[in-house]
Amino acid sequence: MTNAQTVALRVAVSNYLTDLQDTDLGDDPHGKAVTKLYLARLQEVIELMHGAN
Repeated sequence: MTNAQTVALRVAVSNYLTDLQDTDLGDDPHGKAVTKLYLARLQEVIELMHGAN
């Protein structure tokens, strides 16, 4: 990936992370569980991208 592509992806992932923190994928147990898992995986992706620079 180029640096510009990494920055674009980081912005997209960061925005999705923020959206999920503000609005869950549902109030039911499944929605809450999936939201928690997505948040963890998105944070891992962000950390990987920071290490790529």
